[in-house]
Amino acid sequence: MTVGTLCNAFCCYCYQGKKREEEEGGKSRRRNCCITTTIIVIMSKILVVIFLLVILKTFGNEIDNNSVDDNIWDDRDEQIISALNGTDEEEQDNTKCSNSSLTQFQRDMILSTHNELRRSLAFGNEPNKEGYMSSARNMYKLEWDCELENMAANYSASCPNTFIPQNILRSRSHLFKRFYFYWDQKDSTNHIKKAMKTWWKQGQEKGNFDSKNRFFARNQYFAWANMAKAKTYKIGCSYVLCPDDQSAMFVCLYNEKAQCELEMIYEPGTPCTNDTDCFTYPGSKCILSEGLCQAPNLPKDRETQEMCKVRENTRMTDETRIWALEQHNFYRSRLARGYEFNGETNCTQAKASKMLKMEYDCVLEEFAQNWADNCVFGHSTNDERPNQGQNLYMSSFINLDARSLIHTATEKWWQELEEYGLPENNILSADLWDEKGKAIGHYTQMAWDKTYRLGCGIGYCQHMTYVVCHYGPAGNRKNQKIYEVGEPCNCDRDCPIGTTCEFDTSLCQIRRK
Repeated sequence: MTVGTLCNAFCCYCYQGKKREEEEGGKSRRRNCCITTTIIVIMSKILVVIFLLVILKTFGNEIDNNSVDDNIWDDRDEQIISALNGTDEEEQDNTKCSNSSLTQFQRDMILSTHNELRRSLAFGNEPNKEGYMSSARNMYKLEWDCELENMAANYSASCPNTFIPQNILRSRSHLFKRFYFYWDQKDSTNHIKKAMKTWWKQGQEKGNFDSKNRFFARNQYFAWANMAKAKTYKIGCSYVLCPDDQSAMFVCLYNEKAQCELEMIYEPGTPCTNDTDCFTYPGSKCILSEGLCQAPNLPKDRETQEMCKVRENTRMTDETRIWALEQHNFYRSRLARGYEFNGETNCTQAKASKMLKMEYDCVLEEFAQNWADNCVFGHSTNDERPNQGQNLYMSSFINLDARSLIHTATEKWWQELEEYGLPENNILSADLWDEKGKAIGHYTQMAWDKTYRLGCGIGYCQHMTYVVCHYGPAGNRKNQKIYEVGEPCNCDRDCPIGTTCEFDTSLCQIRRK
């Protein structure tokens, strides 16, 4: 149909049943009608063209995105490519974890790919949005955890497109990606590869430009941050076919979470070269060939209550008490031997000559637990804790794992030395306290050499999880030395009267009869 024919038909419709007016007026209106119709036809054709262009652009973007996915490792080193591109996917040995939907090949591929990416990040070889990301110190190697795998499988069985609720997830983190067979075909190994690529490339696409590598939610690199979290050392994943028979879901759980605002994803620095470079967990070892740290095996919490006679609703268990004590003594030992860094002097912090080894105190725990149960984030009065120091930590995440919570609290308190620093004289003067007291007071209490008793409590409150640790005798005495500077003990006479030198920690231990 021509434009003229269409114009005539339209005008017949317009004037049908109406009285014709004089010929000139009718012709004029007919011309206007024809112009209007022509415009409508042209606009319709333009809209069709635009629609087709949008479809082509969308299809083209899909092709480009797939191309990025396929080529994302092209500039990576051979170890990453090797980890990702194994071929023995027929191996079905699932003795690692019972009732697993993953083959052993897939499990090994997931683990080795994560660790090779973390190694590459540690050595400063990972591309940023501009340039390269900073290298990392104290980056831990991941190990497979069957409990995390089972948890991932159980939650994802119905393929919910939501994250695991916080009261179940606790201190862990959760990543998932769903695949629809119509678009992604039915290939589990390819789906797993694609998910890891998609998660990791968030770091390069969104960019990580904070000098301390702190987490910012606005950066929208949630998945990359959890894959790159330095203190994480356990992973468990699952791949499930969804009930609709048209899709599948790949899920990974990690034992630590990165999505805590302003907390470091990893520390800038150089990869480990000896065991002292691995200081997140006591007893850690450096894998020199990989530049990654290996965490010790933590015993499972049996939830025993033999160390302290406490009320039934306490959150502290013997394993948690031992963990809190080990964390404190681990840091004090590192300080005594000169392994800690001072953020103000930009040098290694001075060694300690008479640093006492801490002991766990059930009376202090009772004071700490009583205050934690109040769910008030603020210090108690001196009368409520006679001659006791007090450190506080809160998390907006609810119902966190006790040992993970204690670890995060002590780590945050101790990091104040590197974050804010202290003057070389190591004296807690009144001026220093007024200037930095709120910033460094947790560290100074942990490092106070005459403090040797520790007791902690945990409060699970409505809007927060709360850690309270009490110290005796109290530190943070104004105009006094935080600790005596000097070479750490190597024999008993180097320690205060009534103590002996523990050679492997360089701490002075209270002598018990």
